[in-house]
Amino acid sequence: MNNAVLAKRKRLIHYFDLAMKKIWISIEHDYRVGSYALVHFLDHSELFGEQYIACENQTDLNNIKSKLLNNGFKIDWTEFNKALEWINDH
Repeated sequence: MNNAVLAKRKRLIHYFDLAMKKIWISIEHDYRVGSYALVHFLDHSELFGEQYIACENQTDLNNIKSKLLNNGFKIDWTEFNKALEWINDH
């Protein structure tokens, strides 16, 4: 399991910005499902309608990317590309 910050709001970083205010991504592997990326919305679950979304393919991950960009989040492209590679290679 590899957890990393995928996105955060476009604004100045404040000292009291907590982990719950960010959107996290985990790359996972299950022998029954295969490789997938799990996106954790935490405090933003009302905005996205769910607390977690599993992305099993590139289309799922690109849909999340679009939702994040349309809702004013700044994406960490390094982490996004790692997740995309993980899904495509495994």
